[in-house]
Amino acid sequence: MKVIKRAVLTGAVLKLIQSRRRIKQGIGSNASCADSVERANHDGVGRYVDGFASAGRKEALTLPPEYERLKQSLPTDLGIPKEAVPYGMRTPDASGLLIMYPVSETISMPFDNDQWIIDQMHEHMGENEGLIEVKSGITAKGHPYVHEIIKHRFEVEDGIPMVEYTININVKLDKTIQFINGSFKEEGTTGVRDSTALHFFSSANDMSLEEVLEIWWEDPYDSEYKKGFLMNMSEQEKLDELFPTHALSEARKLLKYIVENN
Repeated sequence: MKVIKRAVLTGAVLKLIQSRRRIKQGIGSNASCADSVERANHDGVGRYVDGFASAGRKEALTLPPEYERLKQSLPTDLGIPKEAVPYGMRTPDASGLLIMYPVSETISMPFDNDQWIIDQMHEHMGENEGLIEVKSGITAKGHPYVHEIIKHRFEVEDGIPMVEYTININVKLDKTIQFINGSFKEEGTTGVRDSTALHFFSSANDMSLEEVLEIWWEDPYDSEYKKGFLMNMSEQEKLDELFPTHALSEARKLLKYIVENN
């Protein structure tokens, strides 16, 4: 099934990310933003990005200028197609890894059935995954697109959970369907968005933190769906403006750029 095939790819990318060790070599002018703290169990997107030197760009879709094409080829033993092109970005607050390549219509998400995608994700997501959003539409140049954002929970060496956001995007061009898989994580101080939003919501509604936490997590499409690592209130799109460099905001910013420039 389509969702299962995409899930295999996402898992392959995450395994790839986990397997990389930090190399103190950043991309472009962002090298000074590198975080030098090693994590034994999860190296993260930023560490993978750091291991590459940038090269010239060539892509079927126009990407934001901060995404640099990465010179080294992706490993072929993780189920990632050989024609996949990797890109990376890094800021003081977030890092991202993208891979992009053409897919067939049988692999692509449907462009006219968001509910089918939601239902499939609800059926197949694990306990450490949560659905953030599913949307479809038409780009500025008239191309159908569809995307989903999923969050993943990992446990690092000290037992503190780390969150990573995956965005899958399909854009139907004249002759091909392009697929973009992006993984984003926080860099530097983490959890600022969650804690700030939690305290603000508590104060604005005259509720204790314990009361807020009882309603903090909810699936965006089905309040009765309780499985997995559910979306929380701080991850609502309307809060991206307050946290423009957060990993989730960067994922949505990528989508916005693709829609407006392709």
